[in-house]
Amino acid sequence: LATNDRFIQPQGQLGYKCLVLVLLCTRHQATIKTMILCPPFLRSWLVLLAAAIPFQSNSAVVHGQAIFDDMAANRAVTIVVGEDRDTVPSFVGWTDGVCYLPILEGVRPGDTLEFRFEPHNVYQMASKQHFLDCNFSDATLLAEVGESPFRFTIDAEYGNQVGQEDVFYFACKVGDHCAAGTQKIQVAVQADLGDIVGQGERQPPISKYVLGTTTQECDDIQLSNAAVSELGQAQANALRSTCEDPVPVEGQPGTYMRTCLSGPATLTPGGVVNRLFVLNYPFPMDHRVALGQRIFDMVMDNPENPKEHWPVDHSQLYIHHMAGRVVFSQGAESMGQMGPDAPFPPPYARLTGNDGPATIFHLIDLRNVTDWLSCVECRCPDNSGKTYLDDLTQTGNVTGGVSCCSNCTDLEGLTVDYRMRYNVTYRELAEEEMALEATPEVVDVDLLVADIAPAVDMMLEYNVPSYQWLPEDQQVDGNPYIQHLERVGPFSEIFQRSFFAGPYDAEEISILRCVSHLHIASITQYLEDAETGERYCEGTPIYGTTPDVDKGFVTTITVNNHDPPITIPA
Repeated sequence: LATNDRFIQPQGQLGYKCLVLVLLCTRHQATIKTMILCPPFLRSWLVLLAAAIPFQSNSAVVHGQAIFDDMAANRAVTIVVGEDRDTVPSFVGWTDGVCYLPILEGVRPGDTLEFRFEPHNVYQMASKQHFLDCNFSDATLLAEVGESPFRFTIDAEYGNQVGQEDVFYFACKVGDHCAAGTQKIQVAVQADLGDIVGQGERQPPISKYVLGTTTQECDDIQLSNAAVSELGQAQANALRSTCEDPVPVEGQPGTYMRTCLSGPATLTPGGVVNRLFVLNYPFPMDHRVALGQRIFDMVMDNPENPKEHWPVDHSQLYIHHMAGRVVFSQGAESMGQMGPDAPFPPPYARLTGNDGPATIFHLIDLRNVTDWLSCVECRCPDNSGKTYLDDLTQTGNVTGGVSCCSNCTDLEGLTVDYRMRYNVTYRELAEEEMALEATPEVVDVDLLVADIAPAVDMMLEYNVPSYQWLPEDQQVDGNPYIQHLERVGPFSEIFQRSFFAGPYDAEEISILRCVSHLHIASITQYLEDAETGERYCEGTPIYGTTPDVDKGFVTTITVNNHDPPITIPA
């Protein structure tokens, strides 16, 4: 079992337990002016770590209609976007922060493009210019968040004459994933009669990619103006992650600890980075192990001694969000915290084998930033200086959020190399534990994730308006200073597997741990039974109080553990 491969599970639908997911967010009014403490687009989700009991279900996959002769059908191939066995890592899937090389040769009518993703979608762009500009007008939505894997089969009408070429353009519309995250790819389709009817098995074209590029470097690649070899240094920088050798943990037979350091994220004062990094994978690659404690913090290089690293305060570097599998991390509230990623009580454990070394960092450098709150909330003022907090909210011309999150100053130079330092432990499985299907020795724990944003018809992030424009149906007892959002429905409609990767397969869910991801100004988030009112989970943020260190920042969010687990219908 190669740990850098993903295990794609069939999708299914079943659910009859109604629950309520609620988020409260506050506004504070000063004597002279309103002090806004809520983000323009609040990213908020609830993560359940649960043991799922699977059942058989047909996979619900949307795909393009393919019409081609039997010989072509028998010789059609599947190209997995973001999978290249000759690259490290060998799989990134369809995600932001990756520069996808154009696939210009080898794709034929009848072939299938497979997109595997989590909090992303797939659009077919209207033209090359729309693709280059990340202009989604007239684009066609092919797959929404949660509809992974998505398979797009090339119709026979494309390139159906020898020598004819058609080009497909695909992109993700979530946040700034297309423009700043370079999440787009072009695929040329060619008909070659000799190739189609020739002898021998066809090998699928490879979807190659490059890590660590700037937006301009990736644009040059998309235009085929730069050779990939020219970007070797950029990729090398992205891969500069190291781990010390495993050390046995005293008093815990078969358990080991490793200390690791990521490659650098180089930022100017007020700078913003939001891209994929490759971390050194600290676990064995040839067999499964049980994850133990995982914890991380952010450090900066000593400019006079690159081997020395200094801790970084919340007030200097804001972790807007992180997404990866090497450590389980959500954002600033996870830094230095052991609760969100502690070991589970036997027989439960998170096992390696479904993960990889890639992690997306969204980091904001707050040095020399005058209005740090506006910066971390990505308010994104327009040319007149107005933001979503002004009258733009009433006109519907709302700005703000990840899609426009950019540098908060014009300063250059004075760069700092930030790194993630992470410590992990893992336990080797006994021989009887390896036979997971035959014995109850180890029950693998999975992630189920819910998003509150659909309560206001948005996805992953949503607007928290200034208090004077807060709709009455979002107020608590007529109080305009607290926003109250609620989703009610079957558990299986609210939660998805992994990070919004699609429906899960289970008849029952045993809830072991609840972890919330909340931003500044949040009050609480909870999950309860809509019929009985029983509250299963509640995440309450704790704010720092030390000036110039963490005052005003969310430093911790309460974590709920259930031993024994709470079991409910899935």
